[in-house]
Amino acid sequence: MRYSPSLLIQTEPQQKHLQLINSDRDGDKDRLMEWAARKYVPRCTSCLPPQRTSHLVCRMHRVMFSTSLHSIDSVSDCHGSGSHTLTHTYSTNCDDVLYPVVYLINATSLAKNNAVEQLTVDVVHHKVHVVIVTESWLTEKHTDGCLSIPNYTLYRRDRHKRKGGGVCVFVRSDVDCEILPVCNDLNVEILWLRCTFHGYVYYVAGCYCPPKPKYDVGLFKCTLEDGIEMFSRDVGSEIIIIAGDYNSFKCEFLESQFGLEQIVRVPTHGPNILDKVFTNRSDIFSTCVFNSLIKTKHKAVLVSCAEQLPSVYSSDRLKITLFDLREHNLDYLRYMVATYDWHTCLASRDIQVVYDIFLQSVHELISHCVPSKTVTLSSRDPPFVTPLVKSLLKKRRLLRRRGRINEADAVATKINS
Repeated sequence: MRYSPSLLIQTEPQQKHLQLINSDRDGDKDRLMEWAARKYVPRCTSCLPPQRTSHLVCRMHRVMFSTSLHSIDSVSDCHGSGSHTLTHTYSTNCDDVLYPVVYLINATSLAKNNAVEQLTVDVVHHKVHVVIVTESWLTEKHTDGCLSIPNYTLYRRDRHKRKGGGVCVFVRSDVDCEILPVCNDLNVEILWLRCTFHGYVYYVAGCYCPPKPKYDVGLFKCTLEDGIEMFSRDVGSEIIIIAGDYNSFKCEFLESQFGLEQIVRVPTHGPNILDKVFTNRSDIFSTCVFNSLIKTKHKAVLVSCAEQLPSVYSSDRLKITLFDLREHNLDYLRYMVATYDWHTCLASRDIQVVYDIFLQSVHELISHCVPSKTVTLSSRDPPFVTPLVKSLLKKRRLLRRRGRINEADAVATKINS
C-alpha cells in the first residue's frame, strides 16, 4: 500500500476522524488510536476495493486502508452516499437436531425499543425452532414486517380491543406449521399450532391467562381441554407442548386428566413459577430458566432435549480481536505513548517509511499495554451482535453450564444495559 503526502493531514486529538474496525462491526482500536495518531491521520480522496483485511477507515470519506489480515464480506460502492455499507447475512437453519428447541418468554411488550432485536439475539444464540411470546402487547397497528425475525414465520393472537396481553409464536422456516382453529372466542389468549419436524408431529399451544381476566376463567380451561381432545383422537405418536404464563390459573387438571407433566422447576417471576411448560414427553424434554436479553421481570424458559445431536455449522467465521478498554489499561497506554521515543519514526524523509514505522509502533504499544482476546463471529450472527455482545453471550453460556446461574443472570443484565 502506497501513501501519498497529500493524503496526510494534522488534527487535534479530540477530533474523531479515525476508526479502526474489523469487518462491518465497530471495533475498539479507534478509541485507542484516535489520540495516538497525534500527527498523521489518513484522509482519503478515492475508494479502494475490498480486501481480506482489517481496515483503517477515515470517517469523513469511509475509504479503507489495509492494516492487518482479517476478512470482510463485501463492500458496496460509496460514491454519492458518503459511506460504505457492509453486507452481512446470517442463517438460523444450520443445526442438526432430532427434537425442536422451544423458547418461552413473557416479553411484557414486543413493541418497546429493541425488544425484537434482543429477542433475535437470544433466539439465534440458542438455535431455537419455536419461540412462544406471552404479553406481546401487539395491536393492529403493529405489522408483521416490523416484528420479523429472519427465517421465522410469525403467528399472532392479539388481545381483542384492549391493551396489553396477547400471544405470538415465531416458528423457524424448517418447521412445517399450521394454526389449529380450536377457539373462536377472541377474548381467550391461546394459540394452538400443529408443527411437523423431522417426521414428528407436535401440538404446541402458547397461552396467556391474565391475573384478572375479563371473561369466565372456565372458558380458558375449556379451550385447553378442547384443543387436547381434538388432536388426541388422531392415531400416532404426537408430542404435546403447552407453554405460557398462567399467573394464578390452576393448571393441575392438565396433569390429572390428560397425563401431562409440568417440567419447569425453577421460579420464573420472583419466587413464583408463573411461566410453565406441560408436555406428555417429559422423558425427552428438560428446561433451563435464565434471564432473557429482553427487559422484563420474567425469566426465559428454554425447552430442549438433553441428548440433542451436536450442531453442525458450515458458515464463514471471522475472528476479531476484542480489547480490554478499562481505564487502567488506557492510562498505561497513554503513559507509554507519551514516553515512547518517536525519533526513529521521524528520522526518515520518506513519508511512506514514516507512516509504516508509526503504525508498527502503535500496534506494538497496544499489544503490550492492552489485554485482548479473540471473538469468533459467523454468518449466522445478526448484524447487531457486536464482538463485545458475542463475548458476553459466550461468558453467560459457560456460567450457566457450570451452574452459576446468578452470575449468568448478572451478565445478561450487563448486556441489556
